[in-house]
This record gives sequence, structure tokens and C-alpha cells, in this order.
Amino acid sequence: MSKKITENELVDRFNKLYEKLRRIPNRDEMGHREPIKRLYGNYNNFIRKLGHLPNQLRTKKDYIKYIQGLFKKLKAVPSINDLENEGVYRLSIYQMFGSYNNLLKESGLKTIEMAHTDKTEDELLLDYINISNGLGRWATTGEVKKELGSIDIYENRFGSIIDVRKLVVNDSRLKITDKQIKKPNNRKYTDENIDELIKRAIAKYDNNIKKKELVGFLKQEGGPSINTVMKRKKYTSFRSMIEQEQHLKNRE
Repeated sequence: MSKKITENELVDRFNKLYEKLRRIPNRDEMGHREPIKRLYGNYNNFIRKLGHLPNQLRTKKDYIKYIQGLFKKLKAVPSINDLENEGVYRLSIYQMFGSYNNLLKESGLKTIEMAHTDKTEDELLLDYINISNGLGRWATTGEVKKELGSIDIYENRFGSIIDVRKLVVNDSRLKITDKQIKKPNNRKYTDENIDELIKRAIAKYDNNIKKKELVGFLKQEGGPSINTVMKRKKYTSFRSMIEQEQHLKNRE
């Protein structure tokens, strides 16, 4: 009897192909259709679980066409939160374009920072340095938001607070003692907390739960936002997340 392929083995094969091809492998290149169907339901669910977008958004052209369509629908330049509310995972945008503003520029749309600030990148970095110097340590996203009113400008320009720290760590203007860059691990909600909230929401509303019902449930329970849930679960589609959670429940 042949050994069953494990989730770790599938992920390892995908990552090796992704690095080799510099794109998402298609179903034939990936192979292992039976274990993918057994463990994830379908190939798109597998891709989403790894933080990538399914078939409809694979290339830069796909993203550009999608955001231009959303611009016409909203009659305004979409924010990155608008895309996340549509089920597009922000990490995939950073991986493809480097920043959200790069996507906007290539789509012929007005960049977000122009609507909020006319500061140069060096001026924004200096603001971060000054906040950190005042605290005597790296400033958190919450502290930057409190001081400047928004963290979106930094995320649109640089990607994440970790990327900002990497840019200024060797800057002579930075005077903090501990310059070690660590990924934050003090999450308010654990993965187990989020899994339990989703299970309870599905139990209350059944498998046909709507996004607005989960949003209301999370708020009522004092839980995280729907965007936090989908980012942590690494899904780009709300419906696919619910289907996959039910699939995992059936395997228990």
C-alpha cells in the first residue's frame, strides 16, 4: 500500500515549484490531484491556503484589469481594504507589485499617498525614526497610527512595519539601542481562538453563513475583524474559507 501524501509534503513541493517557475504552478505541474482533493477540496483552496490567489488573478494584467473594474464600480480609487473586502489578499499584491501604489500606478490610477500626504519617502522614514527615538525602541503600527493618524501610508509605500524597520535600521539618525528586527508574535487572538470563533459562527448560521453575519458575530463576541480573520487564515475568498472550514470539520 502506497504511503499517503501529507500536507507538509504538498506544501514543500509547491514551494519548490513556485521558486523554480517564479509563478504559481498549474494543476498538471503540481500533480498529486487526489491528495489535494482529499485534504483541501480543490486546487484553488490549496492555493488560497498558501496565501496565493486562485486562477482568476495570476498575472499583473489580471490584477490591473480587476482593480480598474473595481474603480468603475466604486467610482473612486479603491483602497487596499476595498480589495481585501472583495477577497483579494494584500500579501499577494505586495508579492506581485512590491507595494499597493505600484499596482495603482500600473493601472493608471491616482496613488493613495497623493490623496493623504505630499511627504517624500525619506520624510516618512524620518517620521518613523523620530517616533521610535522618542520611545527608545521600535515604534509599533499602533503607535505610528496614533502619532500620524494612519498606518496605511506606510503600508502603501513600503509594504509593512517590518519593511520600514529594515530600511532605517542602519540610518545614523536612528538612536535606539536595540535595533534587532523581530516579527511580532504578541497576537491578541491565537489561531485557535479564530478557529473556534469560525466554528461557532458556522454552527449558529449553518454553512450558508453570509459575510455580514460573520462580521456581526465577530463584533458581538469581541473578536478580530473579518480582514484579520481572512489574512490569518490566508484566504482570498470568504465563501472558500467557509467551505474549507466545513471540509476540515468533516474530517475530524
